[in-house]
Amino acid sequence: MNKKKMKKSIEILRNSVNISCSDGTWNYSPYLHGMANGLIFALSIFEGEEPCYLAVPDNWEIDSGVYSKIENHRKRSGNQK
Repeated sequence: MNKKKMKKSIEILRNSVNISCSDGTWNYSPYLHGMANGLIFALSIFEGEEPCYLAVPDNWEIDSGVYSKIENHRKRSGNQK
């Protein structure tokens, strides 16, 4: 891979890290938390730095009930995805 492609790939990975580390994503579920930390790890390899992992949150967003309320509303209104 040439330097230009490598630079572009790292940029894409960095953007993916930023998205996966946004509030409501990394702390939504254990799966997405692990995904974010995995992307952080991958980026650290390319950047040659120690990864700064996300700590486990006190509560997962998936357990907050907000998303189940949205799903219940969709079902009642007949707008299921």
